[in-house]
Amino acid sequence: MSPRAALRLVALLGAVVVCAPARASDPALGHKLKTSLIPRKSSRPQDRASACVQRTPAFGLWDAGRKIAPGAAGYVYVVEQSDGNRLLLSDLAEGLRGWTPAGAVIPLSQAEPFFSQQIKANPRNAFAFLMRGVVRFENDDLDHAMADVDEAVRLDPKCVPALIVRGYLWQWRNRLDQAVADLDKAIELDSRNSYAFVERGIFHYNLKNYDKALRDFQAAIDLGSRSAVIYIGRGMIDLERGDPKKAQAEFKQALELDPKHPDAYRGLASMFLMRGDTRKALAVLDQAVELDPQSPDSHGNRAVVLLSIDQYGKALDDLEEVLRFAPDSARALRERAWLLATCPDAKIRNGEQAVVSATRACELTDWNESHCLRTLAAACSEAGDFAAAVKWQQKAIDLLLDKNPEKSECRRILDRYKGKKPYRHLGLLEEMGLPIRRPAAKKAD
Repeated sequence: MSPRAALRLVALLGAVVVCAPARASDPALGHKLKTSLIPRKSSRPQDRASACVQRTPAFGLWDAGRKIAPGAAGYVYVVEQSDGNRLLLSDLAEGLRGWTPAGAVIPLSQAEPFFSQQIKANPRNAFAFLMRGVVRFENDDLDHAMADVDEAVRLDPKCVPALIVRGYLWQWRNRLDQAVADLDKAIELDSRNSYAFVERGIFHYNLKNYDKALRDFQAAIDLGSRSAVIYIGRGMIDLERGDPKKAQAEFKQALELDPKHPDAYRGLASMFLMRGDTRKALAVLDQAVELDPQSPDSHGNRAVVLLSIDQYGKALDDLEEVLRFAPDSARALRERAWLLATCPDAKIRNGEQAVVSATRACELTDWNESHCLRTLAAACSEAGDFAAAVKWQQKAIDLLLDKNPEKSECRRILDRYKGKKPYRHLGLLEEMGLPIRRPAAKKAD
């Protein structure tokens, strides 16, 4: 496998599943690495059950009598254990871990009404707006989260935590220039905030400003950050630059900091794929699933590798697991529908189920996301409803910019639907340069 094909798989491994709501601005599957470099949310069921946030701006964690000062408000913590009136907390972003009084935090499940009441009592409470925005983001309400954090910044333009969180939210809307601007301001106000450097490094990475990203990651390390995403980001840059051995060391360091981080396993799998060793890549992802069987990301990552070696049934099983833990993942719904509609193996194809899955993906993206609509068109064609296939394919084409290189291929597929021919073709895998073995009878006309 060529390095370029392996790097496309790095992106694809991270794109099947996102546990935040998918939006019309989501990138095409496999075309960007953005989803690979987002610090973990408490999206796993076992995390969410014990997730909490701080009640007030005055907050800290203690370890052996030493205060650990978070770089900013806005973290979501997971309760590891309780000891009387104390809780041992860890976060999924900065690698913070320590004890705090139980009364200093509030469960995530109770936090939104709590901060709403604080806002009602004091409409100028910037901290309450910030924290409600954080909670709403965790609850997959991105639009209201952004509105709350915007208000926090308006009320307190020098609120570094709000600027950091807003930058993070801009990334989810694919507005990286604005994300960097917010982090530039945050660092100008507080040059000792390690998490600001982590976030800005992520944004520079996604803009392919790799040297700037590496400088920010190193600055975060120098300031004491133990965020696994730093090493994942550095490893992916190494892969981009064709140095899988160096990348492997970075991913292993990430796993020492966060042994269950799915992106670290994804990186290791990508490194093995770059070396042409699919067996080891799959073994790494098997290990990720074994360590954290409730992680939708790990199941989604393994599904992609299984697809690359034509193990369609097992890949479908993994996608079903993804949706068991993240039932409203538009991308997972879309990928299941695409597999059910276009799989070269006739035993896997099921047009009716594909239509159901693709329709739900379109609902979650407000019927305004081209890839979901194309998937629905393919599902309708497999189900024999070519009029609907033509309708949705045309709408998908209308959403594409004139200069989009995908437009000509979409028109070619539209002509197939007009000729009452289904689309049975795993185009993404071919696009990646991976071999696709089809029975002769299943080849496209």
